[in-house]
Amino acid sequence: MSWLIAVEIGGTKLQVGLADQTGNIIRIERSRVLRGWDASEIRDRIAAMIASLLATTGRSTDEIVAVGVGFGGPVDAERGVTIKSHHVPGWDNYPLARWFRDLWGWRTVVHNDADTAGLGEATRGAGRGKNPIFYITIGTGIGGGFILDGKIYRGAGLGAGEIGHLKILPADPADPFGRWLITEELASGLGLARRAQELVNREPQQAGLLMELARGEPQDISAEVVAEAAARGNPAARKLLTEAVEALARAICHVVALLCPERIIIGGGVAQMGEELLFAPLRRRVDELVFPPFRTAFDIVPAELGPEVVLHGAVELARQLAAGSGK
Repeated sequence: MSWLIAVEIGGTKLQVGLADQTGNIIRIERSRVLRGWDASEIRDRIAAMIASLLATTGRSTDEIVAVGVGFGGPVDAERGVTIKSHHVPGWDNYPLARWFRDLWGWRTVVHNDADTAGLGEATRGAGRGKNPIFYITIGTGIGGGFILDGKIYRGAGLGAGEIGHLKILPADPADPFGRWLITEELASGLGLARRAQELVNREPQQAGLLMELARGEPQDISAEVVAEAAARGNPAARKLLTEAVEALARAICHVVALLCPERIIIGGGVAQMGEELLFAPLRRRVDELVFPPFRTAFDIVPAELGPEVVLHGAVELARQLAAGSGK
């Protein structure tokens, strides 16, 4: 029997999975990316994880027919080259697909992790039966992926769907011709945390619950802290979330106007805020702002696949490559 390997390379975690030709993952190896690691140390760790995975499952290298990789950064998928990692040094213009081929002889396809996650949700998650779908992951940053006819849309070859980098609001409302804030600065986990920390330092009288939840340490205010404070009715936290929802709603409206997907799927850590804090207000605001003819053409739903979403997408990448329909 032939088997597929799926790999997730993130800024903080690594996952390697073994799947059968139908896409079912039978075993996963997981590891953290340790502080101070560079790309070569991550590759060494991946090699060790794959060796362990094969040994544990009793599979040989000859039984692997293709590898799919979801990488945490921009990639040139045509060449299988990582362009850059924003978290780990050493990935600039690295031929990752060739590394797998040289080490094991396996055909390998490499895509950005948000695109890969979108493919996973489109084929095995909340996007089943919908076409096209637009996937948004909201975590430390914000990534997006456009899945058309069951495949990742890559634009001119370097990717597409970078919703986190849409310019949404002027940094200074009095100077609309100055710098504009991107979606990521306002609505990502890191963006929420930074804005909350700035608020605490600027207006300490509003800091009560935020500081209490962060045990008195402003630098420990995270998106989770903001969400908890908002759930308890803290006005400052609720204002921050309202601003984040506004930014995300505007970005989604741009996506709808340009692409008109049938379904928009939102995943990532910040999406765990749930219906009351995130999805309900987001749907209301999108409904108010969206291009009217497209208002009923799409819906917005939570992702289904959880922490393994990138692996599921990587399996599908490998499956398409093995079938001769992906590269």
